[in-house]
Amino acid sequence: QVGSAAKDLKVFRFAIDAQSRVSYMDARGDEDNQLPRGTDFEWTVATRENHVLGEHPHVSVYDEVFVETVGGDLTFKVENNTKSGKGIYAEPVENLNQQLADAEIAYARTGGLIVIRVKPLGESVVRFFAYAPEVRKVYRIDEIGLSCVALPEDQGIVFPGGYCLKNGQKRAFDGDVTQMELERVVRSPNGEDTLYVYFRWADGQYVLMPYNAIKKEMAVPIRTNGMSLFPDGRLVVFRAATEATRVHPIQVWRTPFQSEEFAASAPTDGSYLAKVGNRDLVRGISDAISICPRDAERHRDVSRHAVHAAHGPRQPGAAARDAQHRTRPDRHARRPGPRGVRRHQSRLRRAPGHRQRLRALHEEPRGSRHAGRRGAEDHGARAPRDPHRRARGRAHLAERRDHESRHRRPDRADAHPRGPRALVR
Repeated sequence: QVGSAAKDLKVFRFAIDAQSRVSYMDARGDEDNQLPRGTDFEWTVATRENHVLGEHPHVSVYDEVFVETVGGDLTFKVENNTKSGKGIYAEPVENLNQQLADAEIAYARTGGLIVIRVKPLGESVVRFFAYAPEVRKVYRIDEIGLSCVALPEDQGIVFPGGYCLKNGQKRAFDGDVTQMELERVVRSPNGEDTLYVYFRWADGQYVLMPYNAIKKEMAVPIRTNGMSLFPDGRLVVFRAATEATRVHPIQVWRTPFQSEEFAASAPTDGSYLAKVGNRDLVRGISDAISICPRDAERHRDVSRHAVHAAHGPRQPGAAARDAQHRTRPDRHARRPGPRGVRRHQSRLRRAPGHRQRLRALHEEPRGSRHAGRRGAEDHGARAPRDPHRRARGRAHLAERRDHESRHRRPDRADAHPRGPRALVR
């Protein structure tokens, strides 16, 4: 560092020959000391072509999510509906009287997600969001403004201090990540692990974030003040003490981040899996394991998959019929009603011969019907239905109506304009 700013540097270059002898070259290594881009995408600024006017106007982003800062809040909607201002996510803005074109909105698609940058009118803080189309959820992640790159196989995005998957899973680790910049990305030869290295110029702190593509999760980041990664995968890290000391602890980690040359020199058994390649195997295993959490959330098991594979997809309208069957009321359940209705029904139950007539009406046809079915199974033909069943039912209903007309109480009948006959129905 040759100036007051942390990035005022002079970079010296040295050469190492085949005998591991070091020799000085020059002090022109500024171009070799450039950090990679913090993002692997280009922002697209929203224009008036993205505006959808109406009672509640909004800005269309890929026709999948709609953003607006009108009405005192920043709202995200998943339906192109300008008649309603409700959405799936909202947060207040400072200026309550701004128009649709006053906010600066930019967007991009990366890692299976849609990242959105919003700067409301009159505000100095730029807000960053990530939208997951698979689950229709929006997350505010301001660290996207520092750095944002896609995870392997477009599983999501990674930013300083955390990650967000396209299935809606998001995790942010504790710790200060302000002014962190992406220094490099190290991929293991097997394609399973990826190491994201972030660096802060102000205090020289590193944050190492290893990600596993099969488990689709990130280990706890390692915070250090210096690091060295060797070709065999050994990682050496050390931390600076707050006070001057003669002893500095060093940690040595065994990692899968080997060089391509070192991994190629390793012997193989010549099996079929070795010929397929570890990267393709990692991709297949990752897709297979991703099914397990979904089945656990929906309480499914292997037998349901087997039944679905044997019988094929369900017919159209089956889900609606199942929902109608679940919501259909039980005809034997006790129905709520006015006090007069319950008393009137109780008087009918206490009428002479009521239970015997009900038993003769319900049990005899049911028994004969079941007996006919059993006989049909034995003889291979279906027994004919009782032709007098409906006639007996009509006769019993007429008898009940005649009974209630004789025992009707005028005060109870006047309380119900439709009369007790409708109540019996």
